[in-house]
Parts: sequence; structure tokens; C-alpha cells
Amino acid sequence: MILDDLDHVAEANIEIPPEHIDIRECTGDPIDTIPATPGSYRVRACFAGRDTLSKDGLDGDDRYQITLRPAPPAPVAMVKEDIEPGWPGTINGRTPP
Repeated sequence: MILDDLDHVAEANIEIPPEHIDIRECTGDPIDTIPATPGSYRVRACFAGRDTLSKDGLDGDDRYQITLRPAPPAPVAMVKEDIEPGWPGTINGRTPP
């Protein structure tokens, strides 16, 4: 994903437990389990198409990408922040359809 095409990009640290990472939907349902080496990682969460979401947030052409890389702990970073304060409700100054 190209930064200009994204609505919101944030980075933070997580500690990966031994053996694996569980990938889940926002509703909590499992999607996949991937092997992982324990340790400190930097996670980058990218969000796009949030302005296409329905009012209940369940339908739309939204896209997400999560990347992990080994890294020492560091402060949370907002790489790009276009989501209005108080989200959900407004995104880039617009109310979702």
C-alpha cells in the first residue's frame, strides 16, 4: 500500500509469545495462525477506504495491512493520521454512507 492511498497509519511495539500469532477478524473470529519467533516486534497498521464503510462499520471497500518486524521497544508513532477525532462517526471530515 502506498502512503498517499492510506487513511491512517500507526506503529507500536508488541511482544510476541512463543510459537505462534493468532490472526483474528475485528469480531474476534479466527482467520489463521502463523509461526513466530518470540521477542519484541514493531507492528505497522495501515487503513484505507474507511470512508466507504456503512454506518454500522460492517460493509464497505475498506482495506487493511499489518506488517511486523523485529525491533526494540519504541514510542507509538502516528505515521499518517487522517481520521477525525471521535471516529467512528466521521472520517476525513465525512460521515460514512
